Amino acid sequence: MNRRVFTSGLVALAALLTTGGCREMFRKRFRFRMTVEVDTPQGLRTGSSVMEMSAAMAAFKLPDSAAVDLRFKGEAVAVDLSGGQMLFALIVDGFQGRNFQADIIQTFDPSYPHEEKLVSLFAKLGDVGSLGRTAVMRPENVPPLVRFRDIRDPKTVELVDPNDLGKSFGASVKLKRITLTVVDEPLTTGIEKRLPQPDSKGFFGMPMQVEGEIKIAAISISEFKKGTGK
Repeated sequence: MNRRVFTSGLVALAALLTTGGCREMFRKRFRFRMTVEVDTPQGLRTGSSVMEMSAAMAAFKLPDSAAVDLRFKGEAVAVDLSGGQMLFALIVDGFQGRNFQADIIQTFDPSYPHEEKLVSLFAKLGDVGSLGRTAVMRPENVPPLVRFRDIRDPKTVELVDPNDLGKSFGASVKLKRITLTVVDEPLTTGIEKRLPQPDSKGFFGMPMQVEGEIKIAAISISEFKKGTGK
């Protein structure tokens, strides 16, 4: 073998082993269906969305950096309620101090394993033996819920209290539970078809009361979909 070609091959292999290429080779992923169940006077209403989480050990661990590279793909859950009203369970991180990915992990493993053990946890959840495994989200892990007062108006999005859906949707409407089930199915897409058109920057307006004044906060389309295309 030509020495130059052999040397070039070693350099390429070294680059693979010390960069993201090697990390992706060992990335572990699993898919799950989030199902939101709502009791209404007309009966049980449900909505679901198939999502994916993956984990890989970071190529380099700096003092203030994470040891694991976590990634997420998926879309919010939409539940069609009576009278054309829609309830959405967001996939947002950082909203009101919430961490969506941590909530998912804690639902499948309440002990929330040390981050360096997440790869093995994801490998287990991604194994065929875990298909059908179902866990119920605890109240503290329920994602933020929102609705649009007018589904045609992007400026009418508002938070919904998971403990009092009746306040937003009428008496006797209650959140029954939210479940996560490990599946081997395609990711859910098309949430944008159930939303009003956001503004030119991809935001929806949310009126919020701050110190006695109504101010408009912004919710991005990324709170409804991540990594599932345009």
